[in-house]
Amino acid sequence: MKKKEAVLITGAGSGIGRAIAQCLSKNNYSIILLGRVMDNLLETKKSLDSPGDHQCISCDIRLSEDIAKALKNIKINSPLIKNNKPETIEKISMLLLVCFFIINSRNFRNKREKTICKFADEI
Repeated sequence: MKKKEAVLITGAGSGIGRAIAQCLSKNNYSIILLGRVMDNLLETKKSLDSPGDHQCISCDIRLSEDIAKALKNIKINSPLIKNNKPETIEKISMLLLVCFFIINSRNFRNKREKTICKFADEI
């Protein structure tokens, strides 16, 4: 059966993220697993249907540098993103940007504009 679109899941190394990945893999999605601990991501990957159809990327979405590295990795190395279409990469970038802002919202109260500009430059 042909795989559906790729899905990116943050926090995929355990808990809800892992459960979502398991559910989606049973429904024939390819998963890009993001999380801080590679060993946990690999455990999640092993627990999925067709483990070889999924990709693990170590990334702490609280850190803009990690997000930039993850995006670069996805752009260059991801076999799950069909032809690395710019619109797909843009959607992934926006998703990670939203996650970054939500997690770091307290930090933005005093230095919001400076941090946003720094993050935008990195991606």
